[in-house]
Amino acid sequence: MIKNEKQYKIARSWLKEIEEGRRRVDKLPMPGNQPWLRQAQRGSLDAQIQQLHEEIEEYEGLKSGKILVPSFDDLAALPELFIKKRIANGWTQEQLAERLGTHYQQIQRYESTDYATATFETLQRVAAALDQKQPVETKTHDPL
Repeated sequence: MIKNEKQYKIARSWLKEIEEGRRRVDKLPMPGNQPWLRQAQRGSLDAQIQQLHEEIEEYEGLKSGKILVPSFDDLAALPELFIKKRIANGWTQEQLAERLGTHYQQIQRYESTDYATATFETLQRVAAALDQKQPVETKTHDPL
């Protein structure tokens, strides 16, 4: 992602350089015994060009207002969304905790405080875990 005007200018410059490199590669004679090598070179350059085009278009779209960015108000709904997603996945707090490698009481605390004490990294981990559809099997202990 292009984050500022300096990176935008650098990306546009690199795009021109890489496109010129692709034109030069296209003019080279095809290697007789290794045509796959030329295809690999071309594929690599095409992928870089595509990525730069996408990043430049996104930056320009954001600057021009053509790309709408969600309101920060949407962030306030995140804790409730986490809880709803956990429930929709059919998971208990214990199952989410197991996926995160933490104790279920930590999930209870997060949910009771609407994730107010969770770090950004933790929020990312919770979101990633909730996007996985397969439920976790809870461990049951046999009574002695």
